[in-house]
Amino acid sequence: MTPERWERIERIYQEAAARPAAERALFLDQACAGDSELRAEVERMLSCGSESGGFLESPAVEVAAQALAEGTGALSPGNRLGPYEIVSLAGVGGMGEVWKARDMRLKRFVALKILPREFTADTERKQRLIREACAA
Repeated sequence: MTPERWERIERIYQEAAARPAAERALFLDQACAGDSELRAEVERMLSCGSESGGFLESPAVEVAAQALAEGTGALSPGNRLGPYEIVSLAGVGGMGEVWKARDMRLKRFVALKILPREFTADTERKQRLIREACAA
C-alpha cells in the first residue's frame, strides 16, 4: 500500500468516524466513489474501532501504565506483564514505548505499546492507537 493510499484511507476513516452511524453509508458512497477496496478497508477500520471495546483498559496495559507513571517498575527483559513475557525494547517514539514480548498463552511474539499515563485519557490518541492496531 502506498503512503498516499494510506493517507486517503485514514482521512476517509476519520471523516466517517466523526459522523453519526446513520450517515456513514451515504458518506462512504460519496467519499469512496465506487472504489470497493477503499470502502472495504475503511469499513474494516470502522468495525475494528467499534468492536475494540475497552482493549486499552485491559489489565496488562493498566498495570504497565501505572508502573511506568509511578516510576515503580520500568519494564525489562524477563519481566512478566499479565500473560506476556518481555523480550526486548523494540523502540521508543512520540506515543510511548514498544516492547517485543511473548504471549505465553498463544506461544507467539507480540508488540506491546505502552503509553504514558497522560495519553491514556486522550480520546484522540486512543483512537490513533486503535487504528494502528487495526492496520497491523
